[in-house]
Amino acid sequence: MTVFVSAEFLFLLWGVYLCYAVRTIPSAFHEPRYIAVAIYNELLISAIFHIIRFSVAPGLHPDWMLMLFFAHIHLTVTVTLGLLLIPKVMEYNH
Repeated sequence: MTVFVSAEFLFLLWGVYLCYAVRTIPSAFHEPRYIAVAIYNELLISAIFHIIRFSVAPGLHPDWMLMLFFAHIHLTVTVTLGLLLIPKVMEYNH
């Protein structure tokens, strides 16, 4: 299981590097900035989740573990979609 966690963090760190590499590219809606914030958000939420998972979760009931995974996935997807789409909608309405 730690192999998958390591692979997840390697992919996220690669995404952070790519966001750093394209930070100065001009665009109409500032996509590189919003994508970078979304990746940093995913990295932060995943780090907190895995710290909780490896420190507290080994003694948890499997149902609570499932709820922990659900909360992780739901938080990352919802917040990432919000970070990517809300600024575009707000800019489009002005």
